[in-house]
Amino acid sequence: MESKKPFKRIVNLVDDLGTINYGIWNSAIATSAPLSKHFNIKSELWYPKTGNIEEFDELKNVHLFELENTSKKTFDNLVKNLDKEVDIIVSHGCWRWPTVWGSWFKKAGFRWMYVPHGMLEPWSMQQKSLKKWPYFWFVEKPMALRADVVRAVGAPEADNLKNHFSKVTLIANGVEATTELPIKAATPVIFLFMARLHFKKGPLNLVKAWKNSRLNSDPNFQLLIAGPDEGELAGIKEQIKGANNIFYVGAIYGEAKIDLLQKAHFYVLPSLSEGFPTSVVEGMMYGQVPVISRGCNFPEVFGQQLGFDSGASIESIQEALQQAATSLGSYAELQREGYKLVKTHYSIEAIAQRQEEVFASM
Repeated sequence: MESKKPFKRIVNLVDDLGTINYGIWNSAIATSAPLSKHFNIKSELWYPKTGNIEEFDELKNVHLFELENTSKKTFDNLVKNLDKEVDIIVSHGCWRWPTVWGSWFKKAGFRWMYVPHGMLEPWSMQQKSLKKWPYFWFVEKPMALRADVVRAVGAPEADNLKNHFSKVTLIANGVEATTELPIKAATPVIFLFMARLHFKKGPLNLVKAWKNSRLNSDPNFQLLIAGPDEGELAGIKEQIKGANNIFYVGAIYGEAKIDLLQKAHFYVLPSLSEGFPTSVVEGMMYGQVPVISRGCNFPEVFGQQLGFDSGASIESIQEALQQAATSLGSYAELQREGYKLVKTHYSIEAIAQRQEEVFASM
């Protein structure tokens, strides 16, 4: 894997470095260490001064560059200091300034990768569709068509993007590999939801499904909800009043997050739509069996029978939770096979190598 190619730099354009945008900016820099070590490719995060920025361990070893603003004047002042032979531009997300800047960089002769992160998936496009579709056809898509490559983070997303773009490549999100599976306590069996508390990710339906299931109030099982609020927390707190085995543990990061991943047995994400959720892969790397919807865009889980299809409705989630709870006899095998899949195909080392191949082809 070692490379003697000359130094290159990836300039990642992101909206902000806050908790709500964690999934996007963290996936942007997850492979920064192996890219630097094996391919001499450095990673930077560029974000506007008006954006959120919080202290995360993940940001300590990556160069951060704060933009005074995202105007054309600021761009013109900065682009003079970049090198077309060295710098590769990667814009993250849709609808905002990263796409605009990506198109400006491309006009200036730089290589540009456009990464929608699931924002152009059918369900997402149905939300506020009267605003999104006109903007997509007349602004977003014309700019994105200038990109050297459009990156999909999941196979279903790649198929959908090919309806609009000819230069689509699949590079999944990756996670750092663990050396071995953690040992889980026999009881309580922990079901973990760890994601933004947003309607599309289904946390409220999950809580309602749990309360309707035979797992509710059973001391041998726990449901833990972790993540920053994006509109659903008030409803969740109302639902869990009086419940004795459902707990909201807040937004968890760093060592506390790793500790929770090591303890939990199942990872639950009954999402309506995702690009490709790194959290599911991360859970599997720590020995959690996925209880997820097909909206998570992770077809291997179902094709290889590595987990349970939660769907997104209260009824389907309830059924999946109960199926998972009665599968403990085959849990160890599901755990091992899921871990093997992720370590082989979704480790940051494997994803970094795939990124370098695509960057070289650009």
